[in-house]
Amino acid sequence: MEIANPNTPACEAEDALMYLPRKAATCFRKRQLVFDQHHPLDAVCSILNGRVKVTLPLPNGSETVVDILSAGDFLGEHSLLPSTSFSERAVALDNVSLMSWTAPEIEQQCERHPQLAIALIRLFARRGLDHQARLQSFALDKTPERLVRFLLRLAERLGTPTADGCIAIPPLTHQVMADYVGTTREMVN
Repeated sequence: MEIANPNTPACEAEDALMYLPRKAATCFRKRQLVFDQHHPLDAVCSILNGRVKVTLPLPNGSETVVDILSAGDFLGEHSLLPSTSFSERAVALDNVSLMSWTAPEIEQQCERHPQLAIALIRLFARRGLDHQARLQSFALDKTPERLVRFLLRLAERLGTPTADGCIAIPPLTHQVMADYVGTTREMVN
C-alpha cells in the first residue's frame, strides 16, 4: 500500500478541497477559452478533469506557456488580489470541468477554516518555486535540457504508470512543448 507524501501538490490540493464547499462544475470544450484579459476569471478554480494551458502573450505577438495544469490543480489565484489586471490566457487542452469559488467565498472559508489558507499558501508557494526553477533552467540550460526537464515534470505530474514499468504521458503538440521550453516547433521535432 502506498502512503501519500503530505508535501506533494496533490495532497495540498486535497487539503484545500476538504475545506471548500462542493459546487456545480463549469465545463469547457477542448480548445475553448477559459479566460483571458478580455474575459477575466473572477474566481479560483479547481480542475476536476482535463488539462488547461496557461499562457502569457509576448511583445512579438507569440505567447509562452506558463504552465499546463490538470485535475487537482488550481488556477485563477490572481482573482484573490484586489483590482489587479493580468494578461494570462487559459485554454482547455481537453474537455475540462472546473469548480470555482469567488474571492469572498474563499476568504469566508479561510476565516472558518484557517487550514484552508495554509493549504492554499502552500499550493501557490510551490507553484512559485516551480516557476523559479523553470526560470533558472531558461537561464542556464540549453533547449534539449529544458525539453527533458519538461518531459520529466509532465511524467511526474500527469504520467500514468504502465504494466511494463514505463510512464505514459498524455499527448501534447510539438508547438505546445516548444512554447513551454522557449523554442520553435522544429527544434522540438
